[in-house]
Amino acid sequence: MAQDKPRQHHYIPKFLLENFTDDNEFLWAAYRPARKVFQTTPHNLFKEKDLYVSHDISPSSSELQYSTDYATREGELSKLEGQAAPVVNKIIASAREGYHPALSDEETRKFMEFFLSVYRRNPSMLDQITDDFYDAFYHAASTNAAEAGHPLPAKEDLSQDPAINKLMELSKQNTKSRFAVGDHKILRDKDEASMGNAGLGIIKIVKPKRNFIIGNCAFSKKQHGRPEPAWLPIASDIAVALIASPGQEKLLSVKPDNRGDEKIKAINTNSAAQSDIFVGCSETLVRSLMKRIG
Repeated sequence: MAQDKPRQHHYIPKFLLENFTDDNEFLWAAYRPARKVFQTTPHNLFKEKDLYVSHDISPSSSELQYSTDYATREGELSKLEGQAAPVVNKIIASAREGYHPALSDEETRKFMEFFLSVYRRNPSMLDQITDDFYDAFYHAASTNAAEAGHPLPAKEDLSQDPAINKLMELSKQNTKSRFAVGDHKILRDKDEASMGNAGLGIIKIVKPKRNFIIGNCAFSKKQHGRPEPAWLPIASDIAVALIASPGQEKLLSVKPDNRGDEKIKAINTNSAAQSDIFVGCSETLVRSLMKRIG
């Protein structure tokens, strides 16, 4: 058990956030609940304590026994990020030169795995999938107990037992960490289907003084109107989405015209509106978005 490992886990990788810093390697951040704008560094943002820990729970007739792993799943994500970072850099460098990155099949796969992992491991997403966890936990446990001939007490009575509550908390955390790393056959099959039916859409901003922001939601998803892909900004001037064009790369250079400005504005507004915190390299942009979306 490696408890000396860092326990503050970034759910948006630090290497990605570094692509949004200003010339002094700082970020401008907006914290919407307090309507506060401040300057900070990538190290300080978008992380949560023990986000990826998992617990090995041992059956016992007398007391709850478990061990905690602080490293394994964080290590899996760190490995994926290490493989994806050069691909992200290649996409950025190629788009800035005005041409497709021409990724190999392996590079495309690593980027898509990274893209989907960022989508899954956002804390708000993890909270959604465990929103009714305790009801689901009790239903599963009571079904198994009834089949074994040992019916459980009512849920309200069972919840009075501190050991049961602790067991549910540990199991809930295991569910979150497994979902975050895609450690389940259903998730792996879903990822395979998504990657097999997708290509890459890339947006490059060519207009000076126009930038993307990135929020703690990470993605910019259109809420209403004609469906749009979920855009992941990967640098202040580059955003990427999975598009319904298997095996293709499509590069869109957003030019200095009204239509281009509207595209940038829509991605930034959607991203900021879906996030409690968002960051960018421009104080002016961050403050204007805070004012616009409230």
